[in-house]
Amino acid sequence: MSQKSELRKKIRAWRCSLPKDEKQKLDALLLENVFAHPWLKEADTVLLYCSLPEEPDTQGIIDRLLSENIPVALPVCLESGIMKFCLLHDRAELRTGNYYNIPEPIERDEPILTEKTVCIVPALAFTANGERLGQGGGYYDRFLEKYPELRTIGITYHAVLQENLPCEEHDIPVKVVITDESWR
Repeated sequence: MSQKSELRKKIRAWRCSLPKDEKQKLDALLLENVFAHPWLKEADTVLLYCSLPEEPDTQGIIDRLLSENIPVALPVCLESGIMKFCLLHDRAELRTGNYYNIPEPIERDEPILTEKTVCIVPALAFTANGERLGQGGGYYDRFLEKYPELRTIGITYHAVLQENLPCEEHDIPVKVVITDESWR
């Protein structure tokens, strides 16, 4: 088993073992730290994702952005490992996607991406300097390669923040990492 595969397995196991009440506490702290970051105050659009039950919760982030009238866009996975982002106006507009059963917007209106667009990037783990260990599909690396001007943020629990990660040349780091304890 590769170093990346072993680390993915270890972090998934930790996430799944996290008691529900502890996860809710960490998610609330993470939410507050996300909205404390100045990029969110300046964002013209926030590119986000619907979290899976064991991931840091993004539902609260989505709801707060929508309530503050900040445009939210979620990924739609396409063939050949490509994804695009589509605007979400209400969570009622979500449907199960064709790939990975991840909720995605029904409407297909794409946002205009600028240097004030924030992209919150998922990963199993991050380092403090933004290196990330994703699920292994490369969707975000391919997307971020096309849009280097985006303000990229990784969110994770402090407990799984790594000192270093096995990264390859095509792995694109995020510019800021936010945890339940801080942001850098």
